[in-house]
Amino acid sequence: MMPYIDGYHVAYEITSKLGPKAPRIVIMTSRDTEREKGVAAMSGAIDFIQKPFDIADLHKRLANEFEQRPQDATGGSGSE
Repeated sequence: MMPYIDGYHVAYEITSKLGPKAPRIVIMTSRDTEREKGVAAMSGAIDFIQKPFDIADLHKRLANEFEQRPQDATGGSGSE
């Protein structure tokens, strides 16, 4: 946990300010409710992973994301 601000707010600030150039953000949390998943999606995160997680599952999910949307040369998500 972070003091004063949570990861959802950080993700929102990054994605709202950088738009398509924002880095891909994955929310990793011990919370697993529909509300948390919704907040993560609204924050601009590309995925929501509950801890503890399986490293093979994490690798597969991230590989799928990068295959679906390769990053362009400028560091953006390639969705412009």
